[in-house]
Amino acid sequence: MRPLCRSYVRYSLLVLAAGLMACGPTIAQRRRQGFIDTHPELSPTLKSDILNGRVVRGMTMDEVRAIWGSPPPDCATRTTALVVIWSYCHKNLAASTLVFFDSHGRVTNLQMPQQ
Repeated sequence: MRPLCRSYVRYSLLVLAAGLMACGPTIAQRRRQGFIDTHPELSPTLKSDILNGRVVRGMTMDEVRAIWGSPPPDCATRTTALVVIWSYCHKNLAASTLVFFDSHGRVTNLQMPQQ
């Protein structure tokens, strides 16, 4: 086989492999589905919120972690006696998404940057 032909075959295989990988569920989708599978007691509404990546008031820290993952280590997390604030910083925005939890570990507020 000629070198040009071999290069074309290799390139075609790489494009095909990349396309097939893009067809599967994302890491976030697998994490969310895994959480739901291990928590059959969740309400249908809560399952829908988790699968769709929506954080809402009343969610637990574990539920938020299932949706968005743990806050990145390079983002500031604050803890006081009354509140815990998780920060999800955005590399392309100056502001961060902040999730506020009460002393029982439930979401009380969500602050997202303006776009």
